[in-house]
Amino acid sequence: MAKYEREIDDRKAGASKYGGDKVASEAKGWRDRVQEIITANVHKRVNGRVASNRTMEHNATVIFSAMNTLHRLGYPVKNPYNLGDKHVRTLVQHWYEEDKAASTMRNELSVLRKFFGWLDKPNVVKSLEEYLPGASPGRLTVSSSAKVTKSWSANGINVEEKLQQAFEIDDRFGMMIGAQLAFGLRRKEVICVRPWVSDQRDLGKDVFILFTRDGTKGGKQRLIPIEFQFQVQILDYIKERVGKRDAIGWKKTIRGENADLEKNVKRYNYYMSKLGITKASCSVCGHGLRAEYAENCALLEGFTPATLGGIGDEMTPDELKIAKIRVSERLGHSRPQITNSYFGSAKTNAKKAAAAAKVEGAAEPVPLLLTHAKADVPAGNEPNETPGITEPVTEEVGMAELRANIAPHGLAFFNGYYQNAPKGRKHPDDLDTIPAKTKAAADKGTSDCVDGA
Repeated sequence: MAKYEREIDDRKAGASKYGGDKVASEAKGWRDRVQEIITANVHKRVNGRVASNRTMEHNATVIFSAMNTLHRLGYPVKNPYNLGDKHVRTLVQHWYEEDKAASTMRNELSVLRKFFGWLDKPNVVKSLEEYLPGASPGRLTVSSSAKVTKSWSANGINVEEKLQQAFEIDDRFGMMIGAQLAFGLRRKEVICVRPWVSDQRDLGKDVFILFTRDGTKGGKQRLIPIEFQFQVQILDYIKERVGKRDAIGWKKTIRGENADLEKNVKRYNYYMSKLGITKASCSVCGHGLRAEYAENCALLEGFTPATLGGIGDEMTPDELKIAKIRVSERLGHSRPQITNSYFGSAKTNAKKAAAAAKVEGAAEPVPLLLTHAKADVPAGNEPNETPGITEPVTEEVGMAELRANIAPHGLAFFNGYYQNAPKGRKHPDDLDTIPAKTKAAADKGTSDCVDGA
C-alpha cells in the first residue's frame, strides 16, 4: 500500500522526464525532454570550446520560445525528435509576419540550426532566403552600421541630469553610469571592474586597464587612455568610495543576501528602468553610454562621426582609417570597420550630401544631418586655436595639468560634462533634431518629428 501511494505521489509530481506517465501533463513532458537535450549540449560551441553563460542562456531562451510558438500555432510537438522542416518553415513565416528584424530572424535560425544538430538532424535548417523566397532583399539584409545615433546626448537626454538622478537612486549605480560614460564600459564590465586595480596613473601611465577577470567580452584585456577631464573626475570620485580591491558592483542584494553577477545585472536593469532609460521610452538603453563614449573618442581624434553628421572630409582616407583603428582599440576591438556599429559610416552621409547638392545645384556638398564639429565651437575658440583642457592628454597637456584644473572632490562633474566634452558634443538643448525620434516617425510614415530636447 505504501509503495502504491509513493507511485501516485511520483506521478503527481511529474517525476517522469519523458512524459510517458499519463498523469504528468503533456506540457511538462515536452519541456523536460527539451531541457534534457539542452543540458547535455548547450555548453558546447561549434568549434569545440566552452560556451559562455550568456550564450547558453540565450540558446535555451530561443529554443523554448520556438517550441512555445509552435504549440500556440497548432503544432503541439510532444517529442522534440519529431521536429522537421515544416516546423522550421512555420516558425520563420511567423517571425516574418510578426515583422521581426532580419538580424533577429537570422540569429534565432542559427540557434535552431544548432538545436537540430543536437537532434542529429544537421541539414534540416536552411538559410533565411530559402524560407522566404518572396521577400525583398532589403527586408532580409542585416546592416551592422548604425543608421542613427545611439548616444544619450544626441537623443535629447541630458547626461548631467541623468547622472545626478542615478546617484539619487543608488550611489553605486551612479558610479556605474559615470564609469560607462567615461570609459565606454559594457554592463558586465562596469559591474566587475576594480577601479583601484585598473587605474594605472600611480605607475606613471595615463591608462585605465580592463583585465580579463573584469568581464571583458571575448576575454580580451583592454587599455583605455585617460585623455579628458570627465574621466579623471569620475575615476577619482569612485576611488574615494570603493575599496582598493573592490569592484563597483554591489556586494549585497537589497535584501541583504550575497550578490553574484546575475543579481547585480538584474539590479542594474531595474535601476536603469527606474531612471527612465529604456528603448521604448527614449530610444536608448544603458549601452548608449558606450556609443556616446565612442562618438567622443571620434571627436577627440579629429573627425565627426557619421551619427553626428560627419561626411568624412576632415582628413584623408588613410588618416581616417588610422583614427578609426585608435577608436576601435579604445572599445576593445581592432578592426576600423567595427566603429560603424557605434557611429555609422560617413560614406552614406557623403552620398546623401552629394545627391542633395546635385539637386540643389550647389557647388560643394553639404552634410544632411548636423553640422561639423567646428560649427559647434563658440566664437574665439576655433579648432586651430588651443581649446585648453578639452584636448586629449598629450605631452603638452599632461596629467599633472589636467589634475590641477579640476576639483575631483564631491559631485562637481555633474555640471562639467558638456562644458569639458570634446568639441562637437552638443548639449541636448542645442540639438536641431533628435535623430532616433525623427527616424521612428519616418518609419511610421508620420511627420510629427520631435524637435529639441
